[in-house]
Amino acid sequence: MSHTIVSTYELKEWIVLKDRLGGRVRAIIPPKPKMENSLFEFEDLLNTDGFLSGANALSRDIIDNPIIKKYINDPKCAIILYENPPYAETTSIEFQKKKQGKESSDWKQNFIVTEMKKEIKGATTNDLANAFIWSGFKYFLRDELDSYIVFSPIKYWKSQHLIQKKFIDGYALNRRHFHAPTDACVSLISWSNQNDTTTTQISLKAVDIIDNKIENQGELVAKKCFNMISSKLYEENRASDIEGGILCDLNGLESDPKQNKKLSANPSYNNDKNDGIIGYLATDSFGLDNPRLHSCLTIGTKFNGHGFYMRRDNFLEKLPVFAASRYPDHCNDWKVMSFIMKTADKADEYLADIKSGILDKFLLRTMFWISLSHYPHLRSLKGSDDRLYINELCFDGDTLAMQTMQDFINKGYQLTDTEKSLLDEFHEILKFVKTTDEYNSEFKYGLYQIDEEINIKIQQGTHSNGEPKMAFKYGDLNNIIKAFKLKVKEYYKENLVDTLFEYEFLK
Repeated sequence: MSHTIVSTYELKEWIVLKDRLGGRVRAIIPPKPKMENSLFEFEDLLNTDGFLSGANALSRDIIDNPIIKKYINDPKCAIILYENPPYAETTSIEFQKKKQGKESSDWKQNFIVTEMKKEIKGATTNDLANAFIWSGFKYFLRDELDSYIVFSPIKYWKSQHLIQKKFIDGYALNRRHFHAPTDACVSLISWSNQNDTTTTQISLKAVDIIDNKIENQGELVAKKCFNMISSKLYEENRASDIEGGILCDLNGLESDPKQNKKLSANPSYNNDKNDGIIGYLATDSFGLDNPRLHSCLTIGTKFNGHGFYMRRDNFLEKLPVFAASRYPDHCNDWKVMSFIMKTADKADEYLADIKSGILDKFLLRTMFWISLSHYPHLRSLKGSDDRLYINELCFDGDTLAMQTMQDFINKGYQLTDTEKSLLDEFHEILKFVKTTDEYNSEFKYGLYQIDEEINIKIQQGTHSNGEPKMAFKYGDLNNIIKAFKLKVKEYYKENLVDTLFEYEFLK
């Protein structure tokens, strides 16, 4: 510890460092100033934003600090940098909820970020942690004897390619044990300051804490991601499309301009029997975090676009895109979140194998899962344009999904016992749904629409505080749907996951 310099920007952390390490480390930055005329013990230590003066790692505070410069300029001194950078991505939902307006991006005006943007382009600069990691290599490490230990989600290396340095060693840890509210993977990696432009995968030791005991959970192989799904598998509009159609919110309902102020897409419509539009699919970025917000499958154009139209002649090859985006909903493990990502890195091989027929069974099973799952937010509905939009990806009558499944059967595919059982159960659900007051005979129903519009709650009495007591109108239906969802999830894990990884939809 006597050769260590520690620094923090936050007052409470600084007090802890001073209390626990003050007499053991070489220096704490910032040092405690003289406060002879101060009314409060730490008043002179804070800047106008309430943080510590002289310790802003995004400004020149640390770079120009004479204590640090003394060692950076000493060729006989080897530097080992350890950093736990703050996590904040200005495009993330969580960040935007915490801060709004100009102040949410004030950090982007700092010296380090301005300099980083001269070398790093694109969305990578939206991530606050990246500014710290980039500056560590840029300003503090000098030669191949120096190294950098980074405690951060692995996307800076895996998908953002912020650094290309030699991997020394590393761990994958459960972020929940580090003051995070959810289970997710955070990496602890030691990097040499040697350049490495060829390595595309590294192995991390997975460690968790179970019942207050450290548990080794094997190796996790992290593979670099190169192609976003949008770059390889999205499609442009077609000449047969016409202007019009409807915009949809993430819940599958038509967007209401009075409620949704972020409407920015220009919808198209095409009801052709060959390449007509049957839905709109959007999936953002490489990450799988918050799949309910960053992937959607709706009957109309997503309210802000950033997706593509699924059609009668392409839907089978496109559905695995959505299936990959819902992996966290089926495999909710800390080693998945913030570690596994979705890509199109093997898209060319995937499309070639579709043409050869190798993937026929996988494509059918993906459609089968989509048509029974509640994750696609496809609804049949009457649009404000007076058009009737029908959910074709469900097994309610003579839909496109039903026709496609029958075509496969006619070619020799035999439904498994599980598939037969799931179909029978869904048709039993439909049989009951068609007896309810809420049922609309013009519509074709998938599980999601049944759950949202038929499996409703109604008031059944009043609580002692005067609040209405709500209960499911059709209690048996609700119980059946809950059990059915679990079975459909198991089908996904048993029939789709391996192939999604094989073709690097999941990586």
